[in-house]
Amino acid sequence: MRGRRWAALLALLLAAVLAGCGSSADYTTDNPVLTGDSVQKLRFKKGDTVKFQVKPPIDTEVHVHGYNLMKDVEKGQTAQFSFPAKIDGIFEVEFEETSKQIAELRVDP
Repeated sequence: MRGRRWAALLALLLAAVLAGCGSSADYTTDNPVLTGDSVQKLRFKKGDTVKFQVKPPIDTEVHVHGYNLMKDVEKGQTAQFSFPAKIDGIFEVEFEETSKQIAELRVDP
């Protein structure tokens, strides 16, 4: 009987740990400024307005894959992106010339 209790407790603990992986706390929706220092995770619901800013360290074109949105941005300047979340899925946002991913855009159905 004791073995079953420990197994059940271990299963509950494992489920709690796995539920925390990839939680919504890893994502932001508050109009962040993307600089390319790291890959930021952006999360929205279908029908929301996706908003973020990009301030690159180089002259570049910023490309939002899936939505096929592109903007030229000069080094040190800030470009605002704002568009309706019409397509659900996970998409890359990148500096086009260097193919450097700067964000993961997730749109939930």
